[in-house]
Amino acid sequence: YDEQLVPLQNKPDWYKALVPTTLVPAILIHEDNNNSDDTEKKNERRIVWESLDIMKALDESFPSTPRMVLDDNEEYNDAVEMNDRLTKAGFQYIYASAGPNNNITLTEEDLEERKQNFMNAINELDISLGKVERKDDDDSFFRLGSQFTGIDAIMIPTLERWRYQLPLTRSIDILENRPHLKHWFEAMESYGPYRNRVAGDAYSWTATNSMFLRYFGGGEDKPEVQDAIQRTDTIANQLTQSFSNMDDKAFGLSSDTTAAIVMEAATKLITNHEAILKDCTSDENETKSQKDITRASSDTNIDIALRYAASILMDLSSDENITTATAISTVITNNIEDELMISIDKGNSENVSRAMRTIAARTCTPRDMSAPAAIIFRGVLSIIADKLDGIN
Repeated sequence: YDEQLVPLQNKPDWYKALVPTTLVPAILIHEDNNNSDDTEKKNERRIVWESLDIMKALDESFPSTPRMVLDDNEEYNDAVEMNDRLTKAGFQYIYASAGPNNNITLTEEDLEERKQNFMNAINELDISLGKVERKDDDDSFFRLGSQFTGIDAIMIPTLERWRYQLPLTRSIDILENRPHLKHWFEAMESYGPYRNRVAGDAYSWTATNSMFLRYFGGGEDKPEVQDAIQRTDTIANQLTQSFSNMDDKAFGLSSDTTAAIVMEAATKLITNHEAILKDCTSDENETKSQKDITRASSDTNIDIALRYAASILMDLSSDENITTATAISTVITNNIEDELMISIDKGNSENVSRAMRTIAARTCTPRDMSAPAAIIFRGVLSIIADKLDGIN
């Protein structure tokens, strides 16, 4: 498949012409259909939007793969209805009175009631997960049992956001005292198509939470919004400090996946080189998002450092002895100074270091790359920055 990302605040005309609702996501399916005499092929294209309709279209177009939408299954339909109740309760509580144009006034009693309804709905999900029949020798813990289905795909976007953002905005940990929900998340993180393609990570959700609060929190002049932004920014900054410590366990890095993950990081850097260089040195007027992250001054040394980072990633992706994030970190830390510092003007090392940290902090999963690739990408840039800081 070919993926096209579109800016949500300024969607291109071609997308609005294809998708009547202009909402995301949408898929354009190309299908070769034979006519009755089997002598000609006709390429048919159809556009599908709305997540549920997309899953149904994929089931129809790829009948040899396991079905996602099991709407003829009572357990599946019950799970969907339960998720609908949870989502409704969550939105009624979490977004109560939020937004600059919301004129709804709720009492403390109203908010507490909504919170309790939300907590009850989460508890209902945890209990239900614990009642799913599972085989004794099967460690899989998806919503309906051992197989990933459409209900898992429906649940994960909202639950993933709540997992990372509610501790920041509402002091709620949805995993606390909910062992079955925690086990479900572990199953999702072990599922390759999710982990290696669409999963977000703690840093991305934390950093974007700060941006959401600034845009949709109801006004930065409100003390509670100011406190939430400050708390979020502090935690995001703490997470950036750990980028250099690449974690082998995070999102399933292993000997049989590391090479592909490193290559993904290298490819993203090389194919987006000019845009990355421009973003990390943009001035205040050009910066469109995350304006709180300091940009570097324009400098040819930044280009040199980025090219060097790309060469490191390319070399590591083909090294059979490099099978873990820890090994990558060790190799870079031991060799980077001799190779890079010859090319970098030491007088500009502080500015180049700032650029490397800016790029690492601006890398968002899964928008820019997969979560495992981001671990490597941010780690390489942060180790380079550490080394540059050490020569001042």
